[in-house]
Amino acid sequence: HDSGTFICQAKSTGNLRKGNSTGVHVMVAEPQLETPNITADALDPDSIDLGANVTLRCETQAYPHALFNWTKDGRDVSTNHSRATDHMTIRGFSQSDEGLYSCVAWNVMGEKWSLQLQLKAKPPDGGLPDNMII
Repeated sequence: HDSGTFICQAKSTGNLRKGNSTGVHVMVAEPQLETPNITADALDPDSIDLGANVTLRCETQAYPHALFNWTKDGRDVSTNHSRATDHMTIRGFSQSDEGLYSCVAWNVMGEKWSLQLQLKAKPPDGGLPDNMII
């Protein structure tokens, strides 16, 4: 490929004095896009406190830099605040925020989807199973 050290020389038809030359190292990166990984900053995504703020992050290796979209239960949930960014914050988590979240990373190489991450609210009774006998 075109990686290597290149010499840049300037020429002029005027009365310029000869100066020093300098080297420039150029590295060429191949476009890439890896499948993204979605994570949440909640200790347990299956038991999120109602009213808590939860930030989802989408991590990928991409060149050129990837942009992102977010989905919940297969539907676009990107907002002006989360569109094209690698994170999305759900403020004041409620039961209506429960669902399967994914991120989509995209660049010139196309788009790739993360696996789904399920978010659930902590049950109001502290998390005891419905069928538990005490």
